[in-house]
Amino acid sequence: MNFDNLFYQSPQPMLIFDIDTLQILEVNTAAILHYGYSRQEFLSLSTRDLRVSEERGSFDKLKGLFKGSENVFAEGQHLLRSGSVINVQIVSYIVEYKQKKCRLAHINDVTSVVRQARNFEILVSIGQSISQELELQSIIQKVTDASLQLSGADFGILFYYPAQSPSQVEFTFALSTISIDVQRQLGDIKQFQSLITNEVVRVASASELEIGSLKLSERVGIRKEENPWTFQSFMSVPITSKSGETIGSLMLGHRHKNVFTEEAEKMVLGVVSQATVALDNAMLFQKLVSANDEKERLLEKATEQNFKKDEFLSVASHELKTPVTSMKGYLQILEKQLAKEGNQLYLDLLQKANKQVNKIIHLVGDLLNLSKLEAGRLEYNFSNFKISEVLADCITNIKNAERKHNIRVFGDQSSVICADRNRIEQVIINLIDNAIKYSPEATEVLIGLSEERGYFKLEVRDFGPGIPEEKLRLIFERYYRGEENSYKTSGLGLGLYISNEIIKRHQGRMGVESEQGKGSTFSFIIPTEQDLEGSPK
Repeated sequence: MNFDNLFYQSPQPMLIFDIDTLQILEVNTAAILHYGYSRQEFLSLSTRDLRVSEERGSFDKLKGLFKGSENVFAEGQHLLRSGSVINVQIVSYIVEYKQKKCRLAHINDVTSVVRQARNFEILVSIGQSISQELELQSIIQKVTDASLQLSGADFGILFYYPAQSPSQVEFTFALSTISIDVQRQLGDIKQFQSLITNEVVRVASASELEIGSLKLSERVGIRKEENPWTFQSFMSVPITSKSGETIGSLMLGHRHKNVFTEEAEKMVLGVVSQATVALDNAMLFQKLVSANDEKERLLEKATEQNFKKDEFLSVASHELKTPVTSMKGYLQILEKQLAKEGNQLYLDLLQKANKQVNKIIHLVGDLLNLSKLEAGRLEYNFSNFKISEVLADCITNIKNAERKHNIRVFGDQSSVICADRNRIEQVIINLIDNAIKYSPEATEVLIGLSEERGYFKLEVRDFGPGIPEEKLRLIFERYYRGEENSYKTSGLGLGLYISNEIIKRHQGRMGVESEQGKGSTFSFIIPTEQDLEGSPK
């Protein structure tokens, strides 16, 4: 009865498999319902068969671990009977089943979590990318590509009619598809112009949509016998000017029905909202190039757009802070309870979740600091303190994150400086964290301290790949991350920008030296003595 309660009646998908052959020996009802396989079909499969083909090679490396006594944690992608792919986290441990040593696997479907994280990264990335882009065609293509990823569409088309009506012949467009075959089967892209509307349209089947007196299928000719390929799911989002006029449209389609969800619609609306501002900026820039006499007006418009962006970041970061902080509190309570109960299996999973929440808290903190900096509301409290105390706290915080790097300190640690202790600690942690993050293959970070003629200097050296010389002048700019690292590390590219502003407020300066293949050294220098208002004595 206990086994029935723990296994067969559990709401979480579970299965038992042979540790030698990996053959599935038993499954519970939750697994059958979640995966869509019958019990007989499950028993004909191995745990390797559930993996997508691209992951089976790496999965084979786990086979030796299954014969050990330790719990085995794995992540990957599983195939459902329908052919859909889900992201899973699996914990398996040794059990005795039918008088034989086997493994019981707990399966956790994290597809929605992975999708939300991916979508969040796409939204942040596209926002940063197009906010710095002034080339019209590039913006349109980036927005179309991002919308395709967010919605899961087969194709996306964006029409843009700057300063003219859709009925005119001249237009700019971008196309994004999942394959060349889809692009070829779409035929003449111009036929989709007739589908531009002034409101959002989302339908599960092409036959359901009517625009004017014609159905979608009749309007674009997708049901011609010579072209049996058709799309069913359809979504169209208008692009409007500040005056409310429709100046374009983003259209998405998929060959299957019921693909576009309400969540996907909201995501695409978010991209289009950012695109509207970016497109306005691009058009303003083009006018600036063609008409020098409009320069002052265009600069004013760009400033207005930047103010709106900063206002959005300020509101968004404040709105995120409370729920994320609450989430962190709940996770800490759960972590203590699981530690008290000795439930190491779920404690490990909770600690992984805690690390991800810490990343979000760090991002939100950067956004909050940025909004305060831009508004001139970042507070400073100057006092005298030993740099050795602050540095010890910084190193302790870094080591608590279980880093593999050894942090070595050189130089005179006896310096006493007058500064904002918390802000200086923030700068030092940022420099050390960057040194570790951008030198994953190294094992050591060096910190140098010195004092000369009333100025204190701190240097942080890493042994990473280094920074190209032409990129050094951009390193302290807002949102800059470096194209070579933007997809390998997390963050918004605000840490060095905020640190540089903090050091400027201390009447100091930051610097960087780098040699490709040997690493980089970041430093700051500030006066050791200042009055309590932050002015050098």
